[in-house]
Amino acid sequence: NYKIVRNLLFNETYVLTVCGVPPKPPKVPWDAKHFNVPLSDVSVTDTTVIAYMELLGLRESILYVDLQYATNPCLHLANNQ
Repeated sequence: NYKIVRNLLFNETYVLTVCGVPPKPPKVPWDAKHFNVPLSDVSVTDTTVIAYMELLGLRESILYVDLQYATNPCLHLANNQ
């Protein structure tokens, strides 16, 4: 009911828990960041993530996207509406 993800670049630990399931992970660092998944509302500041989110069918979950460098016409159109 959970996954532990280590970001080695930033030396961070994330505990991803399925929504509605009480988190019971083993010992994790005190500063671990906890998230319920799947995420329903996200902000995207790195445009490389957009394509992966779309492949997963998660475009509707994007509430904010920095369009300065984004080339995705669908997101630009949605932003203008």
